Amino acid sequence: MFTLPLRRTSHAARVISRSVSVTAPKYAGAVEGALPKEEPPAVPVLGEAKAAATKPSSLPPLPAKPKAPASTSGRRKTGPLRKRALPTPTSVDPATTLNTKRRPHISTDKPKKWNRPIAEGVLPAYDEALKIIIRDSEDLTKEAKELGKKIDALETEAEEVKDNTEKLNEILKELEAMRERYHILSVQSQINMPSVRWTVANAQLDPWSPAHLHLAEQRWRGEGGLDILMERLHQMHVVPDLLSGIHPSLDLHVTVPYPLNKQFKRSMKSGGKSIVGVEPGSFLSPTQTARAPGLWAHAWHSDVRLYTMVMLDPDVPDQETRSFTTYVHWMKPNIPVSAVAEPRAFISPALLNSHTTYVPPHPQQGTPYHRYTILLLPQPPKTIYSRNVEAKFFKDLAKHNLEYETIGKRVKELLAKKAEAKGQDDTKGLSPAESQELQILLKQSTTTHADLSISSPTSWPLPLLKKYTTSQWLDIPIVSDSQRRGFNLRKFVREWGLSGSEDLTLKDIGGVSSLGGGTSGQSLSGLRTQVNGGKGLDSEKNHAIVVGGGVHMFREVWDETVTGVFKTSVAKGGKIEERYTLPKKVDRYEGLKGVRKYI
Repeated sequence: MFTLPLRRTSHAARVISRSVSVTAPKYAGAVEGALPKEEPPAVPVLGEAKAAATKPSSLPPLPAKPKAPASTSGRRKTGPLRKRALPTPTSVDPATTLNTKRRPHISTDKPKKWNRPIAEGVLPAYDEALKIIIRDSEDLTKEAKELGKKIDALETEAEEVKDNTEKLNEILKELEAMRERYHILSVQSQINMPSVRWTVANAQLDPWSPAHLHLAEQRWRGEGGLDILMERLHQMHVVPDLLSGIHPSLDLHVTVPYPLNKQFKRSMKSGGKSIVGVEPGSFLSPTQTARAPGLWAHAWHSDVRLYTMVMLDPDVPDQETRSFTTYVHWMKPNIPVSAVAEPRAFISPALLNSHTTYVPPHPQQGTPYHRYTILLLPQPPKTIYSRNVEAKFFKDLAKHNLEYETIGKRVKELLAKKAEAKGQDDTKGLSPAESQELQILLKQSTTTHADLSISSPTSWPLPLLKKYTTSQWLDIPIVSDSQRRGFNLRKFVREWGLSGSEDLTLKDIGGVSSLGGGTSGQSLSGLRTQVNGGKGLDSEKNHAIVVGGGVHMFREVWDETVTGVFKTSVAKGGKIEERYTLPKKVDRYEGLKGVRKYI
């Protein structure tokens, strides 16, 4: 007797449970474990078959087909052919038809909860595995809570010995190790849960969850996103033409409008949406970049760090050197980026265009394709990027917001007192000291003591942004129109210290070994070997390598639309669009063409 293997029976159970729960209400009892049994038709023996054939049927007889009248001419009448009408069903049983309705779109705006793929009891092995995962998650969560109590006690001890530098440094070192362990436990306690993995895979990421951020980063590093980016950067020689090396630590996306010839058709299909994501290295039309593209920086750190954005073209012809030079199309320093910012990863175009304004790409006629590269360079930290610095950032932010609430309560009291005294004797209103206090508090509530929401760091007042971010504020001057051409990116990176920090950014690009993070085939030790032969980022030779930040690139070639883009956006002060032609090919036999070969 032949039996199916266990793998096939478990697959069949999953298929049955899914189809039963969606399409066949009359089989609702199958979820409990048993489908209704259907008896196979009995095969009659030879004698019974003959008897069944001669036995009269109990069904009503079919109506007799009317006979056609006999033709008098003996010949068949000819006429135009008629189309046969297709049979149309008179009724449809909803229980026997498949549900062809598409699954609704799932996102953070339209969330959906995870459901078990099979009911409990259908597959005991699945139930037992799920119990083990849940039990392991509970144990790790309990361990993380106990470690959190130890961290709180050690923080209190650090406050008491803050005058003793040697003792304080020992406690801070121990705190850093404990916070790193706490982060690992927070990730490991949730990373194996099917509901967590399903939620992240269906674009419902919670940026406050360390497990969600780790899974998203692991997906970018290990499922092709980072590999495609680095492949295009090296194949198209962005590395080393612009920089000697780039090791990004955040996922930078670029969006542009659809091409004009496809925009209307696409907008009709997508309900008005006319924006498309740009794959690294793909070709774009000059009309798609006539306006500034959208930038989306998917970071994996919760604290607010500052980055410098630079967009340049390394393929501008230079007649003096008979080679190519660079041209800066866009620049903006001091961009605050955080994983918990809202909207998720989006950088406001108004913020990006507040420094060196955007000049649309305009490839010159007669030149090969241009490699337009967008860099998000990490600005140096105030001290160092670490778990202690991140914890201090949130602690200082909570203290600041508590002071804001206290000022807000006092302002409400003074305003209520002023409103009650309105229209009455001035002696019952605010005193001169209270009026002065109200004016000072109102000014502080919008400047030095404004409300700081971690979800919108771009709205923070400038003094508070400089004070609370974990990166240094850089006063980079605006690049004038005359300085855009021939911009030296390597000198710029060296001058402002935008190479990245060796301590945490190298950990970011190498992955956390205890969590098993993806590294795109490169280990942390291998990356350290690549960065200046293992000597780090301190030597003069290595300033061309950027560790951390983000990068993206696309390509464009000249077409007829470039002239219009140049006239509306670039042609200032009588500038004329440059046109180039390929050099004339040298004919080595030109002198011999007039000479007779044979005399």
